[in-house]
Amino acid sequence: VSEALRSTLDLVFEALPAERGFVFLRQGGDIICRLAATPSDVLPRDPPPRVSRTILSRAVHDGTMIRTADALLDPRFRRSSSVEMGAIRSVMAVPLRVGSEILGAIYVDNPVRNSFVDADLSVLATIAAVAAIKIEHERLRAEVQEKRRIQEELKIAGEIQARLLPITPPKLDGWDLSGVSLPCLEVGG
Repeated sequence: VSEALRSTLDLVFEALPAERGFVFLRQGGDIICRLAATPSDVLPRDPPPRVSRTILSRAVHDGTMIRTADALLDPRFRRSSSVEMGAIRSVMAVPLRVGSEILGAIYVDNPVRNSFVDADLSVLATIAAVAAIKIEHERLRAEVQEKRRIQEELKIAGEIQARLLPITPPKLDGWDLSGVSLPCLEVGG
């Protein structure tokens, strides 16, 4: 689990009265739980945590910030089987957005006796804005490292390829030979 994700949920638990917190990130066409935790412990991600897929989908696909004091009574989610099966009550979900791109969402929930209020949603939105930048920065740093690794491997491959060529042309009676190899990009000839 990345440091950005862990520090994000630590901040969520410091700032909000959340019982459980999750960071979901897009991966291809899927929404993957990258971190699930309580204020005191990291939760297993297998089997996947029981959360409202309807609420999560609205945050990730629509970019909607959601707060509901009681998801079981909220008409927006009343027919959602994940809300009923998981006995999910007070929920907030906000997108992790960088520019127009939605990277995923932060999702927190509580029993109804500890319902979230509007101010909690504002706090979570602020945390999500900072977290999205940190997550994107981590992703870009990983891409740069991977690009450097590939460039180094290509440099080594080019050196190996150059060593396969003879240093001097072969001596053949009646012939004057010369040659040159100009690589195409890093390797090739």
